[in-house]
Amino acid sequence: MEITAKFFEERVGRLPVQDDLERCNCPHAGKMLHFGCGWSEKKNLPRFICGEVIRDGKILEADVYF
Repeated sequence: MEITAKFFEERVGRLPVQDDLERCNCPHAGKMLHFGCGWSEKKNLPRFICGEVIRDGKILEADVYF
């Protein structure tokens, strides 16, 4: 699913800024330096907002690593 500006605004409550959409739609989500990229299916929010990270194919809460 591609995250659009309209969908982002509906879910987050604000328009995307800077690279928000690129991070949500990042094809490298979960790879080195892209742990916070992508969209959380569980929380239906961007990973960089909800605190969820994906690492080695596993979905984790950010506080596990930070």
